Amino acid sequence: MIRLRHFPSYVAALKTALFNKKLRLFKEFAPGHLSASINKGTSLVINLKGEMGCYLSPTSFSPSLSSPFLEALKKRLSDALVIDVSPFNDDRIIVFQLEGVNEVFHPTVYDLYIELMPGRGNMVLCENSHQIVASYHGEAGRLLLKGASYLPPERKLTEEIDPSPFDLEAYNQEMIARETIIFRQKAAALAGPLLNLCKRKIKASQKKVSQLTQDKLEAESHLNDGEKGNFIFMNLDSIDLDSGFMDYYGEKVALNKAKSLTENAEAFFKRAKKARATIENADKYIELARQEGEEAASLLPIIQNASEEAIKELLDRYSILDRKAKEKKEKLSPALYPYKVEIDGTVYLFGHNAAMNDFLSFVYDTRKSHYWLHVKDTHGAHLLIQADNPSDKQIQYGCELTLLASHLEEGEVIYCPRGNIRKGKEKGQVVLGEYQSALIRRISPEAKEAYALREKVK
Repeated sequence: MIRLRHFPSYVAALKTALFNKKLRLFKEFAPGHLSASINKGTSLVINLKGEMGCYLSPTSFSPSLSSPFLEALKKRLSDALVIDVSPFNDDRIIVFQLEGVNEVFHPTVYDLYIELMPGRGNMVLCENSHQIVASYHGEAGRLLLKGASYLPPERKLTEEIDPSPFDLEAYNQEMIARETIIFRQKAAALAGPLLNLCKRKIKASQKKVSQLTQDKLEAESHLNDGEKGNFIFMNLDSIDLDSGFMDYYGEKVALNKAKSLTENAEAFFKRAKKARATIENADKYIELARQEGEEAASLLPIIQNASEEAIKELLDRYSILDRKAKEKKEKLSPALYPYKVEIDGTVYLFGHNAAMNDFLSFVYDTRKSHYWLHVKDTHGAHLLIQADNPSDKQIQYGCELTLLASHLEEGEVIYCPRGNIRKGKEKGQVVLGEYQSALIRRISPEAKEAYALREKVK
């Protein structure tokens, strides 16, 4: 949090960095966290929660939330020129003076007030001498409705102004380092319902297995009921139905006095038939119930460590958690899990088909610094090297394994950080950013030996 006494210097540094620049593509990438593109590779980030403030970041943010306020920014400030940036009311308020367009696309000057008071972060867009157009959220005791005049929040604290220059670059780097916390919190919020649903699926599976096992044991106790039915037919004259039981070779067996002996015999035959059917199907249903629980259990560690991108992919593509979904989606089964090879302590993961490749690259391992490999200009396996900044030797083994997994003995293999790829329209399709390539003429014995020992990830 920027101290109030540093605020004038901080805002002056922001003005120097942003004056005469254009703000485009406003988006809210997490609750209380907004960004606007300044140019390719740089964004202005506005944090209204947590470590509040405005800073410059090289991160490319994905939009995830929508609101009337955000729509107002997009409509009026889609290509807004920064005319001025100044502190306001001797408080933690920054006012951006921006030249945008009005509802009929005429050039209009807007004031965007960014309030950075602890616990009360807000944004208010105004035109025509402080007339409110929209606010990020309302506040008790303040009239922040469209058409009202903007009044700043009541000042709570005073501090002595420090005239020393503010190091905006150091502040930018500090805030960029904290972005991982925002993304982690956002992913955790997305993952929460999935985790709870997984746990319920596991519990339901255990309960179902227990009940089916009990049903099987109960059925086994009725397998010989057919013999009891035959016994009744052979002893119709000697069984006293009024007593409510019969002596079956020393065993006291209950009878239904409301039914005839013949009807009692038929009931025993039906129970025996049902018992045989139950036992015949029990193992199949127990195995299916166990598989449901195992699938949900295998998903737990993936969800707990997944990025926002991976969780969204799980929600969109796989239906393990919702068997009754109206739209037919893919089942997350063990068949989707990649294969694993380890050479000199480095793990290499790869798929063997489009579904497995898609799962590997966009759900199973989404760490941007891990390296992604694929045979150039042809269909083949996706491979990920689970190492940051892999060495030339690791990349060589990765290229060789990529060829082997694609059923090739030689060829050109492209490689890049996983952060340089994004999902294409089709399953297993990838859109590439910058990449390098290596031409492999011969695959080493070490790679062939390791590939022969490949294992399915569990």
